[in-house]
Amino acid sequence: MKERAVAGRTTVSDEAVASIVGAATQEVEGVYSLGGRSVRRTVAERVGGAQPRARGVEVEVGEKEAVVNVSFRIIYGYRILEVAVKIRENVAKKLRDLCNLTTKKINVRVVSVHFPETTHPKVE
Repeated sequence: MKERAVAGRTTVSDEAVASIVGAATQEVEGVYSLGGRSVRRTVAERVGGAQPRARGVEVEVGEKEAVVNVSFRIIYGYRILEVAVKIRENVAKKLRDLCNLTTKKINVRVVSVHFPETTHPKVE
């Protein structure tokens, strides 16, 4: 039996788009985490007032386009410009594939560099 499409309007909230942007950003190699450290944001996440996935992400969503601002911490040793390009590509692809949104602009901001701790051999 063939199903008929039911008329109606579908909207995707800014918060949902921000979560997708956050997840897409974290998929890129070289990204340590989203956003910077904020006591207010951490408390809001712990009490359920904010989603960790959207930390460091701001979006303006229209009917067919989105403007995205992403802040992230990069892992030391990765080329900032290459990581930024990969973030833009992945975010644009995910928003196009999942939300049918065109990204008008994706601004990327590196807020800090994460230096992985090196393990020193124990002297015996």
